[in-house]
Amino acid sequence: MKNRFRSKCMVVLALLSTVGVARAVSLYWVETPVKTGSYSACIAFAGDAMRLSNVQNIRRLPNEVAGTSGNSYAAITCVGTRPNATAIVMVAGENGVEAMRLRDTLRAKIAGIIRFD
Repeated sequence: MKNRFRSKCMVVLALLSTVGVARAVSLYWVETPVKTGSYSACIAFAGDAMRLSNVQNIRRLPNEVAGTSGNSYAAITCVGTRPNATAIVMVAGENGVEAMRLRDTLRAKIAGIIRFD
């Protein structure tokens, strides 16, 4: 888990370094339990949360879902905790208010998803 979080931080730092010297970038993150104990279902929920939040350029990987909204970049990953998995939502953007709003929207969406099998 520690290595996965460290790699996510490196991705965000690389993203921030491409923004340029003259701009300030805000980074916000939050963790939330989701209504599943399955890591893979949590990642699927992340894709659903992105789509339901109208995020564009959605990229799905086995351990992350990422995309953009306005001038913000969002990434969601999951940690297999018990009894429910935990989603980690990270948003970086030039406008702190916009980035916080997207983070909060994604957190609410992924935390509220219920899947009936």
